[in-house]
Amino acid sequence: TNMVLGFEMFPRRVQPVLDRWVAGALTREAFLEEVEWDTVWGYDSALYMPLFDFARMHRLPMMALNVDKALVSRVGEEGWQAIPPEDREGIGDPAPAGAGYLKRLGRMYAVHSDLAAQMPDPDDPGFRRFVEAQLTWDRAMAEALAGARGSPGAPLVVDIVGKGHV
Repeated sequence: TNMVLGFEMFPRRVQPVLDRWVAGALTREAFLEEVEWDTVWGYDSALYMPLFDFARMHRLPMMALNVDKALVSRVGEEGWQAIPPEDREGIGDPAPAGAGYLKRLGRMYAVHSDLAAQMPDPDDPGFRRFVEAQLTWDRAMAEALAGARGSPGAPLVVDIVGKGHV
Protein backbone atom coordinates (compact mmCIF):
# COMPACT_ATOMS: atom_id res chain seq x y z
CA THR A 1 0.00 0.00 0.00
CA ASN A 2 1.36 3.39 -0.97
CA MET A 3 0.39 5.25 2.19
CA VAL A 4 1.98 7.44 4.82
CA LEU A 5 0.51 8.09 8.28
CA GLY A 6 1.26 11.53 9.72
CA PHE A 7 0.90 12.23 13.43
CA GLU A 8 0.43 15.58 15.18
CA MET A 9 1.71 14.26 18.48
CA PHE A 10 5.27 13.70 17.31
CA PRO A 11 7.85 16.46 16.89
CA ARG A 12 10.11 16.03 13.88
CA ARG A 13 13.15 15.29 16.03
CA VAL A 14 11.71 11.83 16.89
CA GLN A 15 11.36 10.74 13.24
CA PRO A 16 14.21 8.20 13.56
CA VAL A 17 12.32 6.56 16.44
CA LEU A 18 9.17 6.26 14.30
CA ASP A 19 11.24 4.67 11.55
CA ARG A 20 12.73 2.15 13.98
CA TRP A 21 9.26 1.35 15.34
CA VAL A 22 7.85 0.63 11.89
CA ALA A 23 10.92 -1.52 11.11
CA GLY A 24 10.15 -3.65 14.18
CA ALA A 25 13.28 -2.64 16.09
CA LEU A 26 11.57 -1.39 19.28
CA THR A 27 9.27 -2.80 21.92
CA ARG A 28 6.17 -0.78 22.75
CA GLU A 29 7.73 0.36 26.00
CA ALA A 30 10.96 1.46 24.31
CA PHE A 31 9.00 3.22 21.56
CA LEU A 32 6.90 5.22 24.03
CA GLU A 33 9.97 6.09 26.09
CA GLU A 34 12.07 7.18 23.10
CA VAL A 35 9.31 9.38 21.63
CA GLU A 36 8.94 10.90 25.12
CA TRP A 37 5.22 10.15 25.01
CA ASP A 38 4.39 11.34 28.53
CA THR A 39 6.19 14.65 27.97
CA VAL A 40 5.38 15.34 24.34
CA TRP A 41 1.74 14.23 24.20
CA GLY A 42 0.54 12.90 27.53
CA TYR A 43 -2.79 11.39 26.47
CA ASP A 44 -3.28 7.70 27.19
CA SER A 45 -1.08 5.85 24.71
CA ALA A 46 -3.63 3.01 24.56
CA LEU A 47 -5.87 5.34 22.54
CA TYR A 48 -3.23 5.54 19.79
CA MET A 49 -1.40 2.21 20.00
CA PRO A 50 -3.74 0.46 17.51
CA LEU A 51 -2.73 3.06 14.90
CA PHE A 52 0.95 2.59 15.67
CA ASP A 53 0.55 -1.20 15.55
CA PHE A 54 -1.30 -0.93 12.22
CA ALA A 55 1.53 1.10 10.72
CA ARG A 56 4.09 -1.40 11.97
CA MET A 57 2.11 -4.44 10.86
CA HIS A 58 1.74 -3.07 7.33
CA ARG A 59 5.17 -1.35 7.24
CA LEU A 60 3.50 1.99 6.55
CA PRO A 61 5.78 4.97 7.11
CA MET A 62 4.86 7.08 10.12
CA MET A 63 5.66 10.77 9.86
CA ALA A 64 6.30 13.18 12.70
CA LEU A 65 4.33 16.28 11.65
CA ASN A 66 4.99 18.68 14.47
CA VAL A 67 7.66 20.99 15.78
CA ASP A 68 8.89 21.06 19.34
CA LYS A 69 6.53 22.63 21.87
CA ALA A 70 9.38 24.94 22.85
CA LEU A 71 9.16 26.70 19.49
CA VAL A 72 5.39 27.11 19.75
CA SER A 73 5.73 28.42 23.31
CA ARG A 74 8.40 30.85 22.21
CA VAL A 75 6.15 32.14 19.39
CA GLY A 76 3.37 32.58 21.97
CA GLU A 77 5.69 34.65 24.17
CA GLU A 78 7.64 36.63 21.58
CA GLY A 79 5.69 36.45 18.31
CA TRP A 80 6.65 34.78 15.03
CA GLN A 81 8.69 37.68 13.66
CA ALA A 82 10.90 37.69 16.77
CA ILE A 83 12.04 34.12 16.09
CA PRO A 84 15.22 34.06 13.96
CA PRO A 85 14.80 31.94 10.81
CA GLU A 86 17.44 29.47 12.02
CA ASP A 87 15.28 28.73 15.10
CA ARG A 88 12.05 28.05 13.14
CA GLU A 89 12.78 24.35 12.52
CA GLY A 90 12.72 24.95 8.78
CA ILE A 91 9.10 26.03 8.49
CA GLY A 92 7.97 28.97 6.39
CA ASP A 93 5.87 31.96 7.37
CA PRO A 94 2.34 30.91 8.32
CA ALA A 95 -0.57 32.24 6.28
CA PRO A 96 -2.92 34.60 8.13
CA ALA A 97 -5.87 33.05 9.92
CA GLY A 98 -9.18 33.27 8.09
CA ALA A 99 -12.10 35.05 9.76
CA GLY A 100 -13.80 31.84 10.95
CA TYR A 101 -10.61 30.37 12.34
CA LEU A 102 -9.74 33.67 14.03
CA LYS A 103 -13.14 33.65 15.73
CA ARG A 104 -12.64 30.07 16.93
CA LEU A 105 -9.16 30.93 18.21
CA GLY A 106 -10.67 33.96 19.97
CA ARG A 107 -13.06 31.68 21.85
CA MET A 108 -10.17 29.39 22.82
CA TYR A 109 -8.08 32.34 23.97
CA ALA A 110 -10.98 33.73 26.02
CA VAL A 111 -11.35 30.42 27.87
CA HIS A 112 -7.60 30.10 28.50
CA SER A 113 -7.30 33.73 29.60
CA ASP A 114 -10.31 33.77 31.95
CA LEU A 115 -12.09 36.34 29.79
CA ALA A 116 -15.37 34.47 30.33
CA ALA A 117 -17.36 34.68 27.09
CA GLN A 118 -15.73 37.94 26.05
CA MET A 119 -13.91 37.82 22.73
CA PRO A 120 -10.41 39.27 22.83
CA ASP A 121 -9.53 42.48 21.06
CA PRO A 122 -7.96 41.44 17.73
CA ASP A 123 -5.20 44.01 18.36
CA ASP A 124 -4.35 42.60 21.80
CA PRO A 125 -0.66 41.59 21.52
CA GLY A 126 -1.22 38.51 23.69
CA PHE A 127 -4.03 37.31 21.43
CA ARG A 128 -1.96 37.99 18.29
CA ARG A 129 0.90 35.90 19.69
CA PHE A 130 -1.57 33.14 20.65
CA VAL A 131 -2.84 33.09 17.06
CA GLU A 132 0.71 33.04 15.70
CA ALA A 133 1.55 30.08 17.95
CA GLN A 134 -1.46 28.14 16.63
CA LEU A 135 -0.56 29.05 13.06
CA THR A 136 2.99 27.82 13.65
CA TRP A 137 1.65 24.38 14.53
CA ASP A 138 -0.71 24.45 11.55
CA ARG A 139 2.02 25.52 9.12
CA ALA A 140 4.48 22.90 10.36
CA MET A 141 1.99 20.10 9.93
CA ALA A 142 0.73 21.36 6.56
CA GLU A 143 4.26 21.60 5.19
CA ALA A 144 5.09 18.07 6.37
CA LEU A 145 1.90 16.67 4.83
CA ALA A 146 2.47 18.51 1.54
CA GLY A 147 6.05 17.26 1.45
CA ALA A 148 4.92 13.66 1.90
CA ARG A 149 2.21 14.03 -0.73
CA GLY A 150 4.72 15.47 -3.17
CA SER A 151 7.26 12.68 -2.70
CA PRO A 152 7.92 10.13 -5.47
CA GLY A 153 4.91 7.93 -6.06
CA ALA A 154 2.54 10.50 -4.51
CA PRO A 155 1.38 8.31 -1.63
CA LEU A 156 -1.97 8.60 0.07
CA VAL A 157 -1.24 10.68 3.17
CA VAL A 158 -3.46 10.21 6.21
CA ASP A 159 -2.96 12.65 9.05
CA ILE A 160 -3.91 12.10 12.65
CA VAL A 161 -4.47 15.57 14.11
CA GLY A 162 -6.81 17.21 16.56
CA LYS A 163 -9.99 18.82 15.26
CA GLY A 164 -8.63 22.26 16.14
CA HIS A 165 -6.04 21.94 13.38
CA VAL A 166 -8.26 20.41 10.74
